[in-house]
Amino acid sequence: MVIKNILAGSIILLLTCFVYGQDRLIEFHSFYDDDFIEWDIYTEDEDGKLEMTWQQDRDKTEWSYDIGNYSGIIRKKWKGDSNLWELSNYEGYTIEFSPKWRNDLSEWQIKDGDRTIIFRSKYVGDYNEWTSLRSKYGDILIYTEYENDPRDWFIENTLDDEVSFEFSLVCAFICIHQAYSF
Repeated sequence: MVIKNILAGSIILLLTCFVYGQDRLIEFHSFYDDDFIEWDIYTEDEDGKLEMTWQQDRDKTEWSYDIGNYSGIIRKKWKGDSNLWELSNYEGYTIEFSPKWRNDLSEWQIKDGDRTIIFRSKYVGDYNEWTSLRSKYGDILIYTEYENDPRDWFIENTLDDEVSFEFSLVCAFICIHQAYSF
């Protein structure tokens, strides 16, 4: 009887992890030491790439990602307006994100239609550490390994499982986008 209960509990736990678990970003690193056009992205189970789509033109307005089962495009929604961006995966899921205040890149609003998360630099004018702001969906903290060196980042992600993987990727992208400001 005891073995039967342990086996049933193990199966339920496994199914719960399979159905509700999500791959979590844990770190990302610039592929090149002196250029931020390509990034290695690591999750708990997979690794992948985030790359500037038009590298030869040094065009920072469109990026493509391929990380395990996740792939898509991150781009400016409107040419000439650096305030509105979108992530679109190849399954049709879209997230829009923009600075909460026009031309203030230290605080961003990330929305997918169902939920909104505010993501901001922890200290004004310092882009080494970013965090979600009073989110009812959990927290995410992203920080550089070494201060003022935007090549290597680590992530502490306790966002709820109902929050998509892409939300975390957008947070990482905002940090990458700000890497050009260092």
